[in-house]
Amino acid sequence: FAHMASVRTDTEREVEMHFASPLFREGFGYSEEQEAAGFSIRWARGSTPGHVEADLLYFADDKHDVKAGEPLVLVECKRLIKDEKEFLAAGNQAHSYALWVIPAYYVITDGRIVSVWDFQGAVAPDRELLRVSQAELAERFDDLYSLLNPRAAAAARHSKISRLEKPR
Repeated sequence: FAHMASVRTDTEREVEMHFASPLFREGFGYSEEQEAAGFSIRWARGSTPGHVEADLLYFADDKHDVKAGEPLVLVECKRLIKDEKEFLAAGNQAHSYALWVIPAYYVITDGRIVSVWDFQGAVAPDRELLRVSQAELAERFDDLYSLLNPRAAAAARHSKISRLEKPR
């Protein structure tokens, strides 16, 4: 945690490489095979196709495919978020990516804050579950870990999908 608190994260790429990826791989227990950096997401606005890139997407295994694989956590990295307006814009971006990927959670981080969101799809508004500052990382790590480790994220995703698939 001391190292993570000391790294410079002036760009999105530095946040991704020096903060988010080490947090997920060394902290939460994801393997290199589960991590997809710069994951391309195909989308469409009306009949116009396009694509965007998620900074990091963590899968249950090495199948980096939103249909054949199991996306667990989408991570949107930002350089320093200056105010709540920028934070909300980052949240909207992450949510729009999550609509195409269907992860259990998405995370917004600028290396100074880690914000975990419970993705609800288009069924209900997403909920911010946890917001942890870099200074609180060591003392609140267990809270983050309990949500974002691969086993817990997979269980959360399975639960959400099974609720959606139940006939009403």
